[in-house]
Amino acid sequence: MRMHACGSTRNTWTMSRRRRGYGEPKLGDGHHGTDQEGREHLHARRRESQAKTQRAQGKAAQAEAGLAEAAAKVAEQQAAAIARALHEDEAYRHADLEEVAEEEAEAVPWSRQAAPGAGMQAAPDRTEQPS
Repeated sequence: MRMHACGSTRNTWTMSRRRRGYGEPKLGDGHHGTDQEGREHLHARRRESQAKTQRAQGKAAQAEAGLAEAAAKVAEQQAAAIARALHEDEAYRHADLEEVAEEEAEAVPWSRQAAPGAGMQAAPDRTEQPS
């Protein structure tokens, strides 16, 4: 115990709490006077805390679902963009092949003959021997 300036040896902590309004709990003043009431109060606080936790978990689950939906939408858009690009690339490749084929056809005039061997004589058959 500490000694007051006046020489008293009263419990100063208890005295200061009483002066500030922290006296003994009384029924009806917001404090629970019995153990049963205290337990009920604790259970109610625990239920409130659990409900609060469940609400927070629900909000987190909704946020995760929103993120997953956004990611799926982005993936779908990317796949569509890739498919368009591949289709365009294939069209350009086909056009390039046709252009190269035309250029080659123009460069080699003998490839456009109407009938193969027309205007040329066939080589003699080597299996036949002159007698």
